Amino acid sequence: LILAVIGLGYVYVIPWVGEKSVVLIPEYYDTELGDAFFEQNMLFKSIDTSKTKALNLFAKELKLNNTKKLKFTVVNSRTVNAFALPDGSIVVFSGIIDSMEDYDELVGLIGHEVSHVNNRHSMKMLCRNLSGYLFVSAILGDANGVMAVIGDNVNTLQSLSFSREFERQADFDGFEIVTSNNVNPQGMENLFKRLQGENDLSIPEFLSSHPVTTERINYIDKMIQSNQKPIEENLKLKSLFEKIKH
Repeated sequence: LILAVIGLGYVYVIPWVGEKSVVLIPEYYDTELGDAFFEQNMLFKSIDTSKTKALNLFAKELKLNNTKKLKFTVVNSRTVNAFALPDGSIVVFSGIIDSMEDYDELVGLIGHEVSHVNNRHSMKMLCRNLSGYLFVSAILGDANGVMAVIGDNVNTLQSLSFSREFERQADFDGFEIVTSNNVNPQGMENLFKRLQGENDLSIPEFLSSHPVTTERINYIDKMIQSNQKPIEENLKLKSLFEKIKH
């Protein structure tokens, strides 16, 4: 019984405590961590400066409810992926842009990734994944110990797999961003259906860290059905999207 309690505590309690220990970390450290990752990992990437400029202009046209300054970067790669860093940097691979057919899909992707930043999901999941190390520091209220352990694992940021709870929250908040900008939320569902790759044998890399399940698509569809906000075509977003695509 004692071993069972210890086992359950290790599997469920310690990761929970690790995640909650994020409150010990001041938000300025999110910026330091994101900057460190970006400098280490983007140095040898092929960044498309033209598309990056267009994507940042695209994002500036949107109300994103962001709590941090956002910076978007387009990386030339066939990889179907995008990820957000805790400092507000959002990296989008050209492979996922190439899979899109309309600007409303890009708005959906941006809304989803910005929601991860706004809710500090990267930091929370990093703390959760390192919970075994962070447990003692969290109990002692040792913020420096927590930050030191996280800093040593900065390179794991890109490969984080968010929990179902965090993905659902990012989907919901992302959907709110889409509709508050009067953009058609159907684009978000269209992108997710495409990424789900039901008819493809190969699974897009995007799914490894952001699993697109039928359940997620279904509740997005339900939100679309109940959406009461007006939808307006945005010609400026459409024009910028074409620049990003080509």
